[in-house]
Amino acid sequence: ETGGSLSALSGLGGMLFARCCSGTRVVNCTKRDVVGGITFEGYGSHHDKYHTPYLAFACALGVKKREVDVFFQRLHDTLKDFRKKLAKQAKSRR
Repeated sequence: ETGGSLSALSGLGGMLFARCCSGTRVVNCTKRDVVGGITFEGYGSHHDKYHTPYLAFACALGVKKREVDVFFQRLHDTLKDFRKKLAKQAKSRR
C-alpha cells in the first residue's frame, strides 16, 4: 500500500538497488505510453489488465539458496524501511 502515491514506488526500486538488490523492477501497471503510434496500456507490465503495481525479480541459473536468503532478507528490510518512509511522509502532510 502506497497511500495512493504511485510515484513513491519508483523510490522503492531505488532503495532496493542501493541495497545491492539488482534484478528487481517496480512495475507501475497504470502507465500508458505510445510507441510508433500504438498506445500501450500498462506499459512495461506483463499484461495490460493488471490492477495493481507489482515487483518483478530476476535471478540466474545456478543461484544458491544462501544468495536467495540474503536477497529476501534485504527485501524484507527494504520494505520495512519503505513503509516507515511512507508513514513519515503521510504524517508530515497532516
